[in-house]
Amino acid sequence: MVFLGWTLSRVDGIFDHEAAPTSADEGMARDGAASHAYVNSVELVDADVTVYAAWGYQEHVWGDWAVETPSTCVQQGTEKRTCTTCDAVERRPLDVLPHEWEANFTVDKPVTCVEDGLKSNHCKHCGATRYATPIPSVGHVFGGWKADAAGHWRECTVCNVKAAAGAHEFREVMADDGRRHEVCSVCGYDREKQAILPATDGASAANGRGGSSWFQTLIHLPQTGDPQGWWVVVLLVATALGAGISVVAFGRMRRLARGRHAK
Repeated sequence: MVFLGWTLSRVDGIFDHEAAPTSADEGMARDGAASHAYVNSVELVDADVTVYAAWGYQEHVWGDWAVETPSTCVQQGTEKRTCTTCDAVERRPLDVLPHEWEANFTVDKPVTCVEDGLKSNHCKHCGATRYATPIPSVGHVFGGWKADAAGHWRECTVCNVKAAAGAHEFREVMADDGRRHEVCSVCGYDREKQAILPATDGASAANGRGGSSWFQTLIHLPQTGDPQGWWVVVLLVATALGAGISVVAFGRMRRLARGRHAK
């Protein structure tokens, strides 16, 4: 509301600025009283005349628009401008901003040995996601045998779950120290040493974990080059040769006997 001018008659309400007279004469009635239109000045001819102030509205004179609340990628912002005359404020909404996506995918759910994971592309500001992609599970990855006196098992190198647990299956083997040891044929656990023997140990031949042949395994020969036990090899070979010779000789004798009988 602004001051518009003076009037000689009291009028309830507020004048419209468009009703302002162009001169003082237009605002005065013929009888000397002011009309409802206001005037900028009044010439007083009688000291007892009462003068009234006239108030009214005028068009706002707006300043520049300024951001009041910035927009985000999930919510509209606002901007406002203020009238330079009366401090009135006008507001209007701003457009929502587009998402700004990360360059790489983010793992939302880690993959496990038995369950698929999940990854997606994230917005840098609001947590919105796109391109959700499953991460396939690869299953358990079991390492080598582990054992104690009670038994053996294998563990997954990822989640540490145990599998293939069981009791030892001991058998006697000739170890590299030249003595017989009880070794598990499944995991290579040596009862005396209370540990799993390395694959290079002679005792590993008993369970197929070493590089020994089936024949060495059968007769429990050490892998150190020690001639101990080679007499067994010689005896076996001699026995096989003798058996072969006997079979050949027996066959020849039967053929000769049949020839004589035919005559």
